[in-house]
Amino acid sequence: MSNGAGDEFQFSRALSGWWWLLRRDLRRILPVGLAWSVLLYISLQADQSLGSAAALSWVGRALIAQPLFAGIFYLLALSDGTLSPSAALNESLNRFISLLILNVITALGIGTGLILLLLPGVALAVLWVIAFPVMMSERVGPIDALKSSFGTVKFNFLPILGLLAIFTISTLIIGAILGFYDGEEYMRSATSLLIEAVVTAAFSIMGIYLNTAIYRELGYTGAHDVSVFD
Repeated sequence: MSNGAGDEFQFSRALSGWWWLLRRDLRRILPVGLAWSVLLYISLQADQSLGSAAALSWVGRALIAQPLFAGIFYLLALSDGTLSPSAALNESLNRFISLLILNVITALGIGTGLILLLLPGVALAVLWVIAFPVMMSERVGPIDALKSSFGTVKFNFLPILGLLAIFTISTLIIGAILGFYDGEEYMRSATSLLIEAVVTAAFSIMGIYLNTAIYRELGYTGAHDVSVFD
């Protein structure tokens, strides 16, 4: 990975590259995204049924489904467009422990920073934004991936912060419009839960592809085309 010190991060190019990658991989994204939506829907149904024991369902999502599906989508996004979903699944399974460790570290680090002082959590979310693509593409361990992401992103912190802020605010607005954050406790319909599952999966996939676009824009040095956004 480039050290980033002499690289010029282009906000607009990363943004257009994000959409380029999504369009390129749409056919490969859809079946895997559908599977993720179904699992999320089942999990949300379990949350509603379990009530106070819903944490068990959340742990299942966070510790099993999320790292596995994140690995699949990062591999698809980082590929040259020919990697099949089944091949991505096999590779994600082979590297599941590393994905899990990185997922836990980032969740704990960012979550703790947000709870304690807010700004450190936001800073870590930006500085670690390419840790997953670094790990998956360059075949390094979770700690080395975090260090590489931190060392590269710090030179382009503000434009990347702006890009992530636009995406995050947009998802929050859409979620609020759909009623995902109203805080009311009630038994929700199956249709409502299905919509939430589909939208959550879609947002997650788009976030993964945005992180990958940022990674490529910062200077991808793997075996794939560095200039795919040109």
